[in-house]
Amino acid sequence: MWRKNLKLSMRPSLRTLLTHKLISLKLDIASRHSRGIVGVNAQYYEQNSIKVVTLGIIELNKKHTGVNLSAEIESILEDFSLTKSQIYSVTSDNGRNIIKSIEIINEDSDASADDDEEELETQVNVCSMASLKCAAHTLQLAVKDFLKFGM
Repeated sequence: MWRKNLKLSMRPSLRTLLTHKLISLKLDIASRHSRGIVGVNAQYYEQNSIKVVTLGIIELNKKHTGVNLSAEIESILEDFSLTKSQIYSVTSDNGRNIIKSIEIINEDSDASADDDEEELETQVNVCSMASLKCAAHTLQLAVKDFLKFGM
């Protein structure tokens, strides 16, 4: 109970802190013993240093599909009043489901831009989030494949 209260008490200050900041999201999913958890961190630049805050660690009670993950990510963005135009990039492992979730979120952004096409201001502010693969995870997979298959 105290954790939930702590989370709720910290949310307004984090919301204020992240207002008008350009943010890079970091996503990771862990599955153990038939339980799945997604972690979402926000990284931003402030006072000559890079800051990282955790926006959520959520247990996934549904299949880890791109559609379900995109709904969870959008829910977290809403909780902190973050707009899609604030998200510069999303870094994750090479999981197809996370990559697909970002594609879905970008498609939603494109659809909303099409609805307001006559407004130039809306068109200028809508941008796509770049989906980046974690270099360390990619290197780990390459080394694993090398050890498995050799040269």
